[in-house]
Amino acid sequence: MKKRRIFIIGLIVLLLACPSCMIYITVKQQDGYKKRVADNTNEYMLQFLTMAVESKTDPDYKPLNFNGLDEKSQEAAIATMNEIFKTVLDMEQDDDGFHYEAYNEKTRQYYKNQKSYYPVAYEEFFKSSARSKYFYTDTVALFDESDIISNLDAGYKLEEGKDGKRSLLKVYNTYVDLNQVSINLPKDIEMTYYCTMYESPMTYIERNFVDEYDIAVLSGVALLLGLVIFIRSF
Repeated sequence: MKKRRIFIIGLIVLLLACPSCMIYITVKQQDGYKKRVADNTNEYMLQFLTMAVESKTDPDYKPLNFNGLDEKSQEAAIATMNEIFKTVLDMEQDDDGFHYEAYNEKTRQYYKNQKSYYPVAYEEFFKSSARSKYFYTDTVALFDESDIISNLDAGYKLEEGKDGKRSLLKVYNTYVDLNQVSINLPKDIEMTYYCTMYESPMTYIERNFVDEYDIAVLSGVALLLGLVIFIRSF
């Protein structure tokens, strides 16, 4: 009888120890996940997002400057930028892996996407400026390396220009030489963004660990089994 009780108690301890080990492992994995999020945030997308928020909160903000570009090409470039802003804002609106809160110091307007209910893994605050680590002034690189054009429909393509680089933006039947376009960086936005444990296109990182919900379920099951075994042992 005594051996049986020892066996049952040992079994209960084992059942409760398994979730505890999983919690420990998950916490360690989350620490590594936070660092990967910080290192792999899509800076190009974040710049477009900040510019889009500035445009939403300040009607006087003009995201593009032109140098010798004809009027038709200017209109095509502005239309493309507006389409990019719409794409980025729509993409982040319901992204459970990324959410943000922004404030325009000039117009005193707030703007944010839908709040996520997933646990926050990484949080950062920044104020938009030319010195921001997230912002790039090279228009060709911004349009090319962010790969945002590929997210638009077939009417927008980045092609090789006279310089032999992908610097010619085709907007349906109009060509825009991006070497004649410069980025007007946002200056008035304060933004706090939050990356959660949920997969997000903003970080390109996939979860590879058990989340809190799974741990809670497993812990509950283990505790219930332990109680059932304990009660039936007497």
